Amino acid sequence: MLIKWIECVVPADKREGFSRSQEQWKVLKEVKGCLGQVGGWSIEQNSLACILGIWKDQEAYKHFMDHEHDQIIHRNNQTDLFESISVSLFQPLGYIQGDDQRFREACLKERLLLVEEIIYWDMQAIQCNEVQKEKWNQENNNQSGIHSGVIAQDFISSNRFLLMTIWDDKHRDEIEVEKRVQRLKTEKGIKDVQSKLIRIDENWRF
Repeated sequence: MLIKWIECVVPADKREGFSRSQEQWKVLKEVKGCLGQVGGWSIEQNSLACILGIWKDQEAYKHFMDHEHDQIIHRNNQTDLFESISVSLFQPLGYIQGDDQRFREACLKERLLLVEEIIYWDMQAIQCNEVQKEKWNQENNNQSGIHSGVIAQDFISSNRFLLMTIWDDKHRDEIEVEKRVQRLKTEKGIKDVQSKLIRIDENWRF
């Protein structure tokens, strides 16, 4: 499986237009190899739109980019609706509370996505801290409100990881974002941690 992570900075006066254009990406349901997509607005930064795409593999994703992506984006004129965009591809390393299927099901059902971006100092630190990924899994397995999650590694910047967890809305007050960030920063070999809590837009997901 392949995870595509997109962040767009959107001016306040273009939020509505961006949201409408994002709904048009549901045509990806008909694209071979696309397993789903979910996204919404950051709760802390209301100008930040975040989208999580799930693909079968790199081959399917490359075929889409080579043959279909540009046609869709030209039709919805989305490039005129954001100030900046970043796109990264990640390889899943393991799942929290289940497997890839449960993760996709949770993305389609629940309302909150917590994304913790973890940067290691170097590859040696990563190799010495494989046990930490198991620790993250165990800690999140025991956390009420989490329905699934994934730990994934950036294909290009191999010292960059995403810890993504899907939460239900009724446990919103239990997501202690800053405490989680500070706890991660104390772990050996970690250079930096950034966190985003996203309210999933029902009209963006499929």
